[in-house]
Amino acid sequence: HNRKIVKLVNKIQPDIIIIQSSRLGKIALSIKKKYNKNSRLIVDFDNFELEFVEVFSKYKGLLSLLKPVELLSVYLSERSSIKFGDFFVFLHREEADKILSFYKSSKQWEIIPFLYQKCEFPNRKTIQNLFNKTVNLIFTGRLDFSPNIDAAIFLFDSIEDITELLGENYRIIIAGANPNRYLIKRYFRLDPYQRKFIEIVPNPSPEEMKKLLISSHIYVSPVFSGPGMKTKVIEALWHGLPIIASHLSLRGYERLSKYYGKLIFPFSSKQEFIDNLKSVIKLLNNKQANFETLAQNAYLEFFSYSEFLDKVRKILSR
Repeated sequence: HNRKIVKLVNKIQPDIIIIQSSRLGKIALSIKKKYNKNSRLIVDFDNFELEFVEVFSKYKGLLSLLKPVELLSVYLSERSSIKFGDFFVFLHREEADKILSFYKSSKQWEIIPFLYQKCEFPNRKTIQNLFNKTVNLIFTGRLDFSPNIDAAIFLFDSIEDITELLGENYRIIIAGANPNRYLIKRYFRLDPYQRKFIEIVPNPSPEEMKKLLISSHIYVSPVFSGPGMKTKVIEALWHGLPIIASHLSLRGYERLSKYYGKLIFPFSSKQEFIDNLKSVIKLLNNKQANFETLAQNAYLEFFSYSEFLDKVRKILSR
C-alpha cells in the first residue's frame, strides 16, 4: 500500500499532502526525498504513538514480548514524520508540546478540534426525574486498551459506593470493541450480586452504540492514563449526556471548563466520583438542569463543523 500511495503522489504531483498518522513516516520520507520535494506535507498526530504502544501492551500476555520491536518501529516512523513533515496537526496543546519536545522540533503546528458529527443531534428525550427509575451510567471505549480496562475495573470497585448512593436502581453499561480476557476475568471475580449491576456490551455496532447512549442518563469516564484525547467524551456530549470524568479524560477539552459543575463534573478520586454522581442525580431529580440543551450548546460552541472547516482552511492557506 505504501508503494501505491507514493506512486500516486508522484503521478499527481499535488501541492498539499496530508498524512493521517505519524506512523506513516516511511511514506513521508519517500515522498519528500525521492519524488515530490516541493509538496507541502501536513502530518496529523492522533496520539504520541510511543506512549500509545507503552500502554497498549499492558494486559496483552505473550504479545507484550513484541513491545520492544514495535517501539523501535514506531519511533523510527514518528521521527521520519517529524523530520520530513512541513506542518503538524494535534488534538491538544499538552500532547503537541510533549511530542515536539521529545523529537526536538520547532516546526509550525496547529490544534484542530475533534469533529464527531456534522448532522443533526440525536432525537432523545432527556429524563428529568429518576425517582423509582433505573439510572443508566455508561462508559465506552476500546476494551482491549489498558487505560479503558483500568477504567472499567474502577467502576467494578465502586459498586458498593454506588449502591449505597442509588440503592439497586442503577446499571453500569460498559460498551466497546474487543473486551480483553483480563477484563472478563475481573468481571467474573465479582460476586453475583455485584455483577447484576454491570452490563458489558462487546463490539456494538454504530447503531447499537447510539441506542445505548440515547438510553443512558450519565456518561462516566474514569480514565487515569494513556496518550491522546478521549474522543468518547465528545460523543457523550453530542448525545446530550452529563459527563462525570477524570481530569485526564478532559485533557484537550479545556475550553469546556465554563461548563464545569453544570454539565461536566471532573474528579480525581473515587470519593470525588461518588460526590459528583450524587450532585448529578440531585440536579436531575430536582429538575434543575437541562443537560441535553447544555450539551448541545457546548458542542455547537466549540466543536461545530464550521469551526473545524475554518481551522482547516487557515492551515491550507498558509
